[in-house]
Amino acid sequence: MVGRAYSGNFANSGTLTLPLAGTYTLLLEGNVSANGAAAYTFNVTSQGHVAPPVLTGSGIAFDTTTSGAISVAGEIDDYVFTITGPTRIYIDSLTNNGLLSWRLVGPRGTERGPVSFTNTDYGNTNAHLDLTAPGTYQLQVSGSASATGSYSLRLLDLADAVPLVLGTLVSATLTPGNATHVYRFEASAGDRLYLDGLSASSGNIYWRLLDSRGSVVAGTTLPSDMAPAPLDRSGTYTLLIEGFVQNSAPSNYSFNVVRVVDTTEAISIGTQVDGALTQPGQTNSFTFTLAEAGHFAFDSLTNNSQLLWTLTGPRGTEVLNRGFTSSDGNSVSNPVLSLVGGAYTLTVTSVNAAIGSYSFRLLDLSAAASASS
Repeated sequence: MVGRAYSGNFANSGTLTLPLAGTYTLLLEGNVSANGAAAYTFNVTSQGHVAPPVLTGSGIAFDTTTSGAISVAGEIDDYVFTITGPTRIYIDSLTNNGLLSWRLVGPRGTERGPVSFTNTDYGNTNAHLDLTAPGTYQLQVSGSASATGSYSLRLLDLADAVPLVLGTLVSATLTPGNATHVYRFEASAGDRLYLDGLSASSGNIYWRLLDSRGSVVAGTTLPSDMAPAPLDRSGTYTLLIEGFVQNSAPSNYSFNVVRVVDTTEAISIGTQVDGALTQPGQTNSFTFTLAEAGHFAFDSLTNNSQLLWTLTGPRGTEVLNRGFTSSDGNSVSNPVLSLVGGAYTLTVTSVNAAIGSYSFRLLDLSAAASASS
């Protein structure tokens, strides 16, 4: 188990009550600005043993709605559950009352809280937490000052999330509308994902992606899309679909999470290129090399305003996100590309995660046919 039991400047600590049995490590850390050697002396002595308090309450089960009420001012409702190993949990608030809150206590003491029910999930980072110590945990529900009222919540084990097949359309309904659905999938470091939000109805829905450490990779409201940077670690990723705590009616949603596979191929000047964006968020790259400087033109053969192209080379970006429908004819004031010799990459992307086929030619103006009089 990893955790900090005490920290402070080099002085007497006073009597410490250790929260768990096991091996403890003492670190003596010099200041980064200190020079030379530093002598020290210390002694750690046992001050006896104090039995930790027993955590009691009504049993609470994972993935089951628990409901109750704070009936009188100062009342605290206690619930307990036990884990046998490290567990990543999620507190799903189903209560639109900011005067009621929860607190989680375990073998190490307070893990989190108090947290109001209206500040728990839907984009807040209070809902999910890692419990590293095995043992009994107590979830306490109480009111602020003299507040009373009913409440409901669910305790989720994120390891029990629904397996998600990447590239498969998911359509479901949050019932009640302020509930949370949880999905999981495996991914590798370097994978590039596109989270295509397709629909959300009857209330506000927030979706966010957690990596294998439980850190938030990306998050936004549905049906907005997410296109995070390439993943920096391999492991299990968790996708949370969180209904706003004020949602009352069931909320429908749909999405698709795609593992994006970009493509790269070499092309020749003057030859027609036929390609297609087959995945949302995909990039098609085309490479070519110019032996010397020259004048060129991009000949668009595609009437699709959602497709864009960018050209980069030795001098940097020559063209940035120009539309296929804004590249030639009278749609561009100067179609001539004056390029120096060297290696170039032309990339095709899209707006709004559009997919579709396209064709183009990159023309060398010095090879143009002579006009006869």
